[in-house]
Amino acid sequence: MGTSSISICKKKILNTLEASPALLSLLGAEEPGESLLYQRIFPFFYIPDETADPGAYLILKVNIPKQLDTLTAQLTLTIGAVAHRENMALKDREETRTDAMGEIIGQLFTGMEGFGLGPLKLRSDLEQPLNATHICRSLTFVTEDFLSDGRKG
Repeated sequence: MGTSSISICKKKILNTLEASPALLSLLGAEEPGESLLYQRIFPFFYIPDETADPGAYLILKVNIPKQLDTLTAQLTLTIGAVAHRENMALKDREETRTDAMGEIIGQLFTGMEGFGLGPLKLRSDLEQPLNATHICRSLTFVTEDFLSDGRKG
């Protein structure tokens, strides 16, 4: 699995996130199907400094942390549901914005096929500060995939 495969994985993740009306609503989309790429959804694990408004965001990363044998490697997908601390509360709901987004992300990606040799498995679901003003719920999914970039064991 090389850089092009990582890009393909990110594109699949972005397409899945942008196809969820419930997620888009929690992110503040005004119209169904509105693209929030580079506005509220970022294909990297960081929100740019210029996004200072108290909104909500999705960030992601795809990593290959280890080669398992001569043919396969572990593939991890991490999606962060981020909200400004002033935007955590949801009207008429007891859960926080990051918890609500995390629950949807978990439902969308747990068991999903098409990212490797088997279904995605949820490895962790952690809440932590992203920075001084934003809270992040990070969900990490794992699967195995074939090595396709010529690396040998």
